[in-house]
Amino acid sequence: MASSVNGKRKQPVRTGPSRALRYGRTSTLKQNEEGAVSIPEQALSSAAHVERQGYLDLGFVFDTESGGTMDRTEWQQLVARCRRGEVEVICCAKVDRYSRDLLSGLTQLAELQALGVKVEYCDLVGLDTSTANGEAFLHMRLVWAAMEKRVIKERMAGGAHGKAKDGRWPSSDVSAPWAYKVVRDPGDPSHQRRSARLAIDEKEAEVARAAADLILDEGKSVVEAADVLNARGLLPRGNHRKGPDGITIRTPGLWNSHSLRAALSRETLTGKVVWGGGRYATRDVGTGNLVYGGGVEIPGVPPVIGGERWEALQQAMKVHGPRGETNYYPWTGAIESKCGKVYVGTYRENLGGRAYRCQNKRWRGREHVKCDCPWLRADEVDSRLWKAVCDRLGDPAAMIALAREHLAIQEGRTAGAEGERAELVAQAKRRREAMQSNAQAMFAAGIEPQTVAATMKAEQDAVLALERRATDIAAFLADGKVRSDALDQVAKLAEFMAGRLPSLDPEEQRMVIVTLGLTGVLEDPADRNSPITVTSREGAAALLAELGETTCDGDQPQQGCPCVPGGRSCRRARPAGRTCGRRRVPSSG
Repeated sequence: MASSVNGKRKQPVRTGPSRALRYGRTSTLKQNEEGAVSIPEQALSSAAHVERQGYLDLGFVFDTESGGTMDRTEWQQLVARCRRGEVEVICCAKVDRYSRDLLSGLTQLAELQALGVKVEYCDLVGLDTSTANGEAFLHMRLVWAAMEKRVIKERMAGGAHGKAKDGRWPSSDVSAPWAYKVVRDPGDPSHQRRSARLAIDEKEAEVARAAADLILDEGKSVVEAADVLNARGLLPRGNHRKGPDGITIRTPGLWNSHSLRAALSRETLTGKVVWGGGRYATRDVGTGNLVYGGGVEIPGVPPVIGGERWEALQQAMKVHGPRGETNYYPWTGAIESKCGKVYVGTYRENLGGRAYRCQNKRWRGREHVKCDCPWLRADEVDSRLWKAVCDRLGDPAAMIALAREHLAIQEGRTAGAEGERAELVAQAKRRREAMQSNAQAMFAAGIEPQTVAATMKAEQDAVLALERRATDIAAFLADGKVRSDALDQVAKLAEFMAGRLPSLDPEEQRMVIVTLGLTGVLEDPADRNSPITVTSREGAAALLAELGETTCDGDQPQQGCPCVPGGRSCRRARPAGRTCGRRRVPSSG
């Protein structure tokens, strides 16, 4: 068993040949099959080296990944075996098969050296890296490997830019833009990339044109267009992934508002395809400049959608309209829908700008079932609902009916309050008269003065409590008298509101709607002439209470305004003549 020395694990001494694991690497699947650095060639050369050295061969593993990083699947598993003490020698065909990055390569070598693992290369037989010269030579080979990688990338980038300028497609077939495919010259028997060009993929182009027709010609939203396309079987390209045999395949998918908007927003649909220079182009870490040059527009790419129609499509798909007063939605969240939710304000170009949408129509995943509540044009709905508010709050008869309902509640509370106040007054009077005779009797009985004083203090506190309760009831009864007198003023209030409410702007209307808790109900939202009603969520009593209480005037700040001292926030945040809608706290003075 392994022992521990100074807290470090010490591997047991073993005899026999060193255990060697052979490692190979290529960057692409095509390199695996042919060439001087193919996987079979690396396996043969490394096996011959292990046999010459007399090592115990543990097998051969390889990665098909870039040498610019050490974060490779098989390599990391190999290093894990080294940490467990299972491997003593790693054999690579060449230095550049080990790594093409100087920093990460040296860092990994230092770790392996600390573990007691040697890394040997078939093209550097006899190199002793334990000496200064051997270590320097190995470092130089790593520098050359890194430089070769950079040169290869520059040459590939230059060749790709040259193809793009010549009108050819410089990448793989699966990376072609949406609605396009890669075609090759039939006269090219090798079917290599040198003749690859972009042509319209009629199947995907049909989807793009159908989506544009739905949005531009039929006035559908992006969400509705996505649902129609899915129902017709006009599905997106899907995701790309590699199958078990290494061949890239596509997995089917469905359209949603996000994916369809992203696909239709690509300018490549107009035939403007730019190679390189995009968000994924290689940039210098320090300066951020493009390493391999800017983008190149590929000439001769046919358009799927005309330029003017594509521009109109972008305008129709705008999520938000222009900011400003025109986009104010006074009834957002205050219109009931037939599905039980409420309507909220949004911007729709095909509905003339401002609109209301039911909350249940928003896309929330494939499992969510959207309602069929219609979209509402905000200009029409705002006008009809506000007219109903003006008719109700500006009608003296309706206001007096609300007042009577409110006062009936108050009078019900007043009925028993007068008798309670009279009883409290009489009880306090009796107990105060009895206090003096009780004190004299206690002194005559010889009770200590301290005890008599404490008893009288407790009795006096009880009497004061009864008198305070009676005073509070009297104040309540007086307030009820004031409420009764206010009934005659309700008609005047209705006349004032009949002249003031129609002139309020949308922001002021919103303040009234929120303050009074108004809710609009449309009997048939799809019918512009259907009956509508406006109700108060708080009921008639709360509605009248809100209308009857004094409020702070923004132009003339009142004492006790709850906004800020002096009501300055009302004056700053609201136009002249607007009230903040909040009850003023009575002054204690």
